[in-house]
Amino acid sequence: MAPQKLPICAVFAALVASTTAAQTGVTLSDRSLKSPTMDASSKQEAAAFVQAAATLLRSDDPSQVRKGREMYVKTFARPEISPAYRTAFAAIALPSLKEVVATEGALQGINAIESIKVFNSPDALTALTEQASPMKQKSPSLRLVATSGLAPAIRSTDLNTAQADSIVKAIASYIDKETDWMVLAYEIQALEVMSTSARTSREGQGTARVLEASAINALVAKIRKGTAAPEMIQVVNRSLALVLSDQLGASDATAMAAFKKSLEPTFSALEYLGKSPPAEGDPALFTQAARLADTLQKTRLDSKPGAPRDRGAGTAKAPGTR
Repeated sequence: MAPQKLPICAVFAALVASTTAAQTGVTLSDRSLKSPTMDASSKQEAAAFVQAAATLLRSDDPSQVRKGREMYVKTFARPEISPAYRTAFAAIALPSLKEVVATEGALQGINAIESIKVFNSPDALTALTEQASPMKQKSPSLRLVATSGLAPAIRSTDLNTAQADSIVKAIASYIDKETDWMVLAYEIQALEVMSTSARTSREGQGTARVLEASAINALVAKIRKGTAAPEMIQVVNRSLALVLSDQLGASDATAMAAFKKSLEPTFSALEYLGKSPPAEGDPALFTQAARLADTLQKTRLDSKPGAPRDRGAGTAKAPGTR
C-alpha cells in the first residue's frame, strides 16, 4: 500500500510550526498531537511548551511576543491534531494565557487572546467569552479582539446544551452594557452563528435565536428613543444582513415564523427610522436598515437554498464595516 500523502497546506503548517517552536527549543511531538489521550509524558511536554510560550508573550520585544503567539497559532493550525488533545492542551494552557491578558500590556494581551482562539475547545470559547465582558475586560481593544473570535470558535467547537446555554447567556448579558459598536456587532453575530451552528444542540440554537432577537429589538428601541448613539444603526444593518444570510433554510417553518414574529418591534421601528432618521445620524444607513427589515419580512427563511421566495424579497448585502 502506498503511503498516504498529507495535503500541502498541512505539510506547510507542520514545517512552520516546527521552525517556530525550534527557536525556543520546545516542541510538541507528533505522537502527542495525534493521540486521543494525554499521558504523563505528554502533559510534561505541554507544560514546557506553555512555559516557553509565556516567556515570549511576556516580553517587551514585539518580535518575541509574536514568536510566542506563533508557537500556538502555527502548531494548532495542523488539521490532524485530535479534538481530545486540543481540549486537554487548552486546559493546561488557558491559565497561563489568561494571566498574560490580566497582568501584561495591550500588546501582550492581544497576542495571548489570539493564541486562545486556536484551540477550538469549550473551555477556550468560554475564555474568549469572558474577555468580551465590559465588566471584566475594560479595554475596548481587547474586547474587540476577543469578540472577533467568537463566531469562528463557535463554528469550530462542539457544544452540548449546557455549554451553549452558558455561553449565549453570558454574551447576551454583555450586550446592553457595551458601548463600542464593533464589539457589539461581533457579539450579536456570535448569537446568530450559535443559532445555526450544526455543532450546537437544537435547544442551544433556539436559546441563541431568542436572545438574538431580544438584543436587536432592544438596540433598535434605544436608537429610536435617542438613548443609543445613531452610529449603532451599523450594528443593526450588519445583524439583519447576517440573519438573511445565515437563517435561510437553517430551521423549520415554525421556528422561523416565531423568529420573524419576535422581530416585529424592530420592523416597525425601522420603518419609522427609515423615513425619519435622527438628526445626527447618516440617513443612508437608516434607509438601508429599513430596506433590510422589509426584505427580511418578505423572505421565507425556512426555504431551502434555491427554493422560491415571497414576491418582493431581495438579496441583502452586508454593509461595509471598518
